[in-house]
Amino acid sequence: FMKTNLNNLRLIPTIDRTRQNDLTYVENSKKKKRMITVCFESDEYRLIRLTYLDAGVATQVFTSLWYPRTNTPVLGIDFLQFNNATKHLTVVDMQPLHACEEDHDFTYSHILQSIR
Repeated sequence: FMKTNLNNLRLIPTIDRTRQNDLTYVENSKKKKRMITVCFESDEYRLIRLTYLDAGVATQVFTSLWYPRTNTPVLGIDFLQFNNATKHLTVVDMQPLHACEEDHDFTYSHILQSIR
């Protein structure tokens, strides 16, 4: 999907804020958890982060954040599975980039009016 629908999609390093540690694969063998993260950018998005957390049968989490290059909301997507796959939660959220909620509402409310 991403390769087909995004222009100039490219893999970028998955590193911490100090730019010292690679965070593509992090494992805690004592707690039996591992996390895999990949990051991309494209002409449309300055950062696309995809993370999978595997904590065995207790917890499985996929989370993704999409930061656009334009003045549009950040898209967050989460799929969570808990308690030996008996409980599931899905979250899709868009967070505005504006500091003032009224500024965001003014820009996008007319677009969302038809689905309210």
